[in-house]
Amino acid sequence: AAGGLLFLVPVLTRLGVAGFLDEDTARSDLPKRIFSTLLRRLSIADDDPAWLLSGRPPAVGREVDRDAAHWLRLCRRHLRLQVGIGLYSLVCRPAGIAITATHVDVRQGINAVDLRIRRAGLDIDPGWVPWLGRVLCFHYGGDC
Repeated sequence: AAGGLLFLVPVLTRLGVAGFLDEDTARSDLPKRIFSTLLRRLSIADDDPAWLLSGRPPAVGREVDRDAAHWLRLCRRHLRLQVGIGLYSLVCRPAGIAITATHVDVRQGINAVDLRIRRAGLDIDPGWVPWLGRVLCFHYGGDC
């Protein structure tokens, strides 16, 4: 249900999350916290594979993660102004997600192509993403 979560990787990269993490290594879990906060806000089911990228779903009522909320505000603003899409529309789309220790592959049917995402280049394979700790690839076609 949250097959578009990884379209946030290029957005976070453009916004400078890598530099931020390089400056403050104590916050190396920030990407997981960003994903977790967003998945919780979007009420994504606990058994969705997207949760594997953010650790266990946090308990309801947990204190607001200010760093994650800040980066999500930046993402929301960038997506609205530059791409013309909201976080919900970007993230909440069906896709298959295969996660290994070294790779993440996102597979969507060809009918799932969204021209806003394509024009913004959010589905271009970034390859190795150091702050994610994995190679990220997007695939279209067939039944996913």
